[in-house]
Amino acid sequence: MRIQFNLHSGLLLASVLVILTGCGMPSLTVDEMVERAAALCDRGRGEEALQLLDQVTAKETDFPQAYYLKGIAYELSHELHQAKQAYDKCIEQAPSESDAYNNRGAVLLKLGHFTEAQSDLQKATELNPNDDLAWANLGLVQQELGQLEAAIASVKRAVAISRNAIHYLQLGNLLSEISNHQEAEHAFSESLKIDPHNASTYLSRSRSLARLGRTQEALSDLESARAADNSLTLQGPIRQAKQELIQR
Repeated sequence: MRIQFNLHSGLLLASVLVILTGCGMPSLTVDEMVERAAALCDRGRGEEALQLLDQVTAKETDFPQAYYLKGIAYELSHELHQAKQAYDKCIEQAPSESDAYNNRGAVLLKLGHFTEAQSDLQKATELNPNDDLAWANLGLVQQELGQLEAAIASVKRAVAISRNAIHYLQLGNLLSEISNHQEAEHAFSESLKIDPHNASTYLSRSRSLARLGRTQEALSDLESARAADNSLTLQGPIRQAKQELIQR
């Protein structure tokens, strides 16, 4: 989730505004409060960030970066409808900011508004064609809409921009969904080169290997998945997959 967002460099008025403490003495400028809120968002402390950002937007209503950060803070607080409204305000004030479209699209995806999410994420990729996260998110929406070939193309764009383990995992899962197990196995392998400790990727690759008839390699991946699953959340699926392989 993004928190860096350079919309504010020309707003000199905001730089000289100050927020007063309870005793009437000047404390932080608006810019300093926004910087602190960004740091709080980066640490996952959305509610504390919102306390600062509410003060900022009460003093300075034309401040797209503040609304952008409010969107992130609301997401961290699991308040998705409020997050969307904050991104709405940001986009209203800064209609060419791709990150805001990406984040609003991600929120709409979580809310199940897939067509609106697709529109936002396509806009994000148009504004910034080198945004790998927007391409990956667009792929998620296209998958939900049953547009698998388009989803694969979008995630391939993400991979071309950034060799990210999660992008490769997403690509492998999409390729598996259309039964292209050879390319899926390659995508999972690329993901594991980057992050060799991801249990989900080992589990997914084991399924592709099984479909390709490479049973011993699939069993080996299941053992790697079991060893990497520190939270034990995948132990059930791993045991089931192993039993299915043994019974073949």
